[in-house]
Amino acid sequence: MELFYGAKEYFDGAGFLAYPLLTAAFLSFYLAFYSAIFLWEKYKSPKGGGACDFDSFSKLSAAVKMLGVLAFTAPLLGLLGTVSGMVEVFSGMNADSGGLMRGVARALITTQVGLCVAVFALTAKFLCVIFARRLKTKHFIEAKAKAGEGIGDE
Repeated sequence: MELFYGAKEYFDGAGFLAYPLLTAAFLSFYLAFYSAIFLWEKYKSPKGGGACDFDSFSKLSAAVKMLGVLAFTAPLLGLLGTVSGMVEVFSGMNADSGGLMRGVARALITTQVGLCVAVFALTAKFLCVIFARRLKTKHFIEAKAKAGEGIGDE
């Protein structure tokens, strides 16, 4: 429970951009795990790559594209938090030091979270692309082998 309260205090310091950044983080985790499970099931299927139908691979393609969008937008949200934190710092220069620290904290927290989400989403996207290409190659090789066996039997 202490971990939850520590995370809540951490993200409260990020200000209004904590919610879109957390949404991007959870969405990227969901899409990465969805893609990983999809690829694992297709790769381990005894039917030579599984039922490689268009609909299932179009869903994977959409998930991978969305990971790319999240990897692109998360640092921009972090940068927006940095700018809003610096505006808060500069507007509170003549005020107390508490306002300065809150602004610096907001700037650093949103940047850190945005970059973490982007690194995860970009890594997940590239891994999905690599494993999808391996699956496609496996399916192609097995289809060629089956076609070759049929020709030699006649």
